[in-house]
Amino acid sequence: MTDAPIPWPRCQPRGAQGGSGLWVNDTLVRAIRTESAQALAHWFGVDSTVVWRWRTAFGVSGRAATTRGTKALVRAAAKKGAAALKAKVWTTAERAAKRRIAKKLKLRPNPRWQPGQGAWSAAEVAALGTDSDAAVAKALGRTTRAVAAQRGLRGIPAHSGWPGGGPAWRADELALLGTDTDAAVAARIGRTPSAVSQKRLALRVRARRATLAPNKPQGDFPTYNLGAKTAEGGEFRAGASVPLLRDRAIDRPRANLQQA
Repeated sequence: MTDAPIPWPRCQPRGAQGGSGLWVNDTLVRAIRTESAQALAHWFGVDSTVVWRWRTAFGVSGRAATTRGTKALVRAAAKKGAAALKAKVWTTAERAAKRRIAKKLKLRPNPRWQPGQGAWSAAEVAALGTDSDAAVAKALGRTTRAVAAQRGLRGIPAHSGWPGGGPAWRADELALLGTDTDAAVAARIGRTPSAVSQKRLALRVRARRATLAPNKPQGDFPTYNLGAKTAEGGEFRAGASVPLLRDRAIDRPRANLQQA
């Protein structure tokens, strides 16, 4: 038996001369086909040459036929290296050197939106604009901002809130834009004033301002101020005041009253 972390029996083939080796039974074969070379060397107490011979004999050598243990070891090493790169504080000179090398080798990062990395599927794109951005985002498991950005990028109009996506604008409705106030046009065609205003602005139709009714006279002039009253028909009035009793005789009571 060996004195390795996993004690293992040693044997020697019949008729063979020299030293002995580990007994390769079904259990050891399963370990050779599933564990990494580093694990085999550690747990069974052998060197890398022996491990290489085992793996070659059982067809697990090379990158294409690597074992699950090797893959796990490679992933662990890759994660460790990635964590170290993220933790490293790169200086300006180091970043500039990296850029020069990348330009020289014509290296470019992989496209961001790839299948399995957040790419929009055909079914997700078909759902854009069929409901409010918030409702579509909730159904797709994305953010409302992402849905709105993707919809705008593809030129898909926002959901209008009408059943079936909203009725299309007819030619007679478009002809009414700007002929009256937005509120009046909206009431006439059965749409909201906001929808009428947005459509008018999109077509660059000038707005119609509400006309003010002329001021109408209200009430009558008092009887003692009829001099300020104008004629109802607009005709011109003129007159003269002629004293008929000037320089005539007058009775004493009226004269006293006039002189008082």
